[in-house]
Amino acid sequence: MKQQTQLLEKIAQTERDIENWDTVKRFLIVYLAEIAIPEFRQTKVIKYITAMQGFSKEELLNAKRHQNCWGDFYDLTKAFNIE
Repeated sequence: MKQQTQLLEKIAQTERDIENWDTVKRFLIVYLAEIAIPEFRQTKVIKYITAMQGFSKEELLNAKRHQNCWGDFYDLTKAFNIE
């Protein structure tokens, strides 16, 4: 009889654990959908935009240096007055 009572208690506890797990799972789904995923997405977007701004700035500076280099070379070759 004692074994049967213990078994029934284990079954009842397992059922409560399953119900609690379902509740926790629902909370996690809502948390992920409403908080975690949007914050993660926003963080990644900010990092991407910051990286692209830095890359664009470096490319603009590089293009300016490139233009200056070829401009100087053109001016140097013009000194030879060859037409």
